[in-house]
Amino acid sequence: MRNLILSAIQDAFRPYLAQVLAQNPEAQHAYLQSQFAAHMAFLADFCLAGYSGAGSLTTDFIRGLHRAMFPPDYRQEVITRDGQKIWMLPGEYKSISNNVCESYLQPGKTVVFLAPEQVPSAMAQAVNTLNVALLAANDARRKQDAILWFALGFSAIHPFVDANGRTACILADLLAIREGLPPFYFHSIKTKDQPALYRAVQLAQRDRDLTPVREVLAQLGERTPR
Repeated sequence: MRNLILSAIQDAFRPYLAQVLAQNPEAQHAYLQSQFAAHMAFLADFCLAGYSGAGSLTTDFIRGLHRAMFPPDYRQEVITRDGQKIWMLPGEYKSISNNVCESYLQPGKTVVFLAPEQVPSAMAQAVNTLNVALLAANDARRKQDAILWFALGFSAIHPFVDANGRTACILADLLAIREGLPPFYFHSIKTKDQPALYRAVQLAQRDRDLTPVREVLAQLGERTPR
């Protein structure tokens, strides 16, 4: 199980490793790759220790995972729309509405994620809904449905200033692996065809129907339960 979780985490971080390597001289690559491997192993152990299976997901674990994804004492400067400077701290929910995404259903428009003041209650509800659904699920299809709906809800909430995509991908794969399902590897799917994935996600969110996401998983994913 640990190897599967480690593989899923590496998948979510692989684009960022490539970016870091491209920004640094080749002489430093071996060191950077070793640091990356150590961080991925740390995250895998964090996930194993923090989430034991159906019914046990917590918002504290999610915030802790987000915090663990960044170096100690990391903080990110963010400029608000009115020019105010604030600091993003890993593990803390967003405090400003600065997250938007291109709409793949209405070209030229953007999707605005949930307002900061609504995030804590929305996250608590999403986690509770997932826990109840996984405890009630008695087959692979229902388990996968519960996980996919949670991942879609997480992406609509967009609770953090940064790294929401990585967090959602890791959580979805961790949940699947703990339920005995194959991981989704959403970052690999995104690399293959980002527009197809994002359109499927937005269609599913709009219509409350997982069919578009399942189609993308079948076409671009590794394995999905039948």
